[in-house]
Amino acid sequence: MDTKLMTITPEIAEQWLARNTDNRRIRPGLIKALASEIAEGRWQVTHQGIAFDEYGALLDGQHRLRAIIVADTPVSMYVTTGAPHSSFAVVDSGASRSFIDRVFASGADVSKEHAAIARVIELGAGETRRASYLETMGFINKHREALDWVVGLGGSKNGRRPASMMAVVARAWYTRDRARLAQFVEVFSTGAANSPADWAAIRLRDFLMSGKFAPKGATARMATYQKSESAIDMFLRGVPATKLYGTRDELFPVPGEFGATKRNTGKRDGANEGFRRTVEG
Repeated sequence: MDTKLMTITPEIAEQWLARNTDNRRIRPGLIKALASEIAEGRWQVTHQGIAFDEYGALLDGQHRLRAIIVADTPVSMYVTTGAPHSSFAVVDSGASRSFIDRVFASGADVSKEHAAIARVIELGAGETRRASYLETMGFINKHREALDWVVGLGGSKNGRRPASMMAVVARAWYTRDRARLAQFVEVFSTGAANSPADWAAIRLRDFLMSGKFAPKGATARMATYQKSESAIDMFLRGVPATKLYGTRDELFPVPGEFGATKRNTGKRDGANEGFRRTVEG
């Protein structure tokens, strides 16, 4: 068995994938994440790379090779040849490192709340792919001041302050009254409104505590995000909320975004129009 560092071009990757005769099923989300790392210059050489068995068949690395093709960028990896074919059964069988495991190893001063909120800010509440460690750290560094402020108010604990809601608070931090945003989180957390101008936080709290949506999943995260946008907007403007509807519009663009963007998919429905009449009327 022999291992050496090689530069793998998209053309070489194509050739080597033709030798993929007995490998695991393809995971498109993983390929997309790896390709992003490569294309944006975050790829790092590690002991993990490409492996061929004693017969020349691809044993490990099909997702890395496909990512090179998608990114259309050559990268350096360790390539092992002559590995026993029987070793395929134990490839990647160890426990995978969690985000917090990697943070601990790097010494970075971040929490799971930082990561969860940052992913929603950058990828949106409906995104299902998992961002890599380096990509997530990039998100955190980009919004570090806003994230530290929001996490300092309280992170996602027991589902009472979900990341999909706190991400909206973090977005609003850039352009809106921060003292009022802190009041929103306080009213949402305690359930104690000081005036009708605070009702929007109570309406959102009631929705999330009603159990109408499961605590996990893209649909639940999207519903939470959309209603949080509406609730925070009404709360900031002091509009008494008797009902709460979600909105497809991005109401709190962050630096680098241009105007209100439609980050959320789906057709505009009567309920959403009802929200607009309530707010604007």
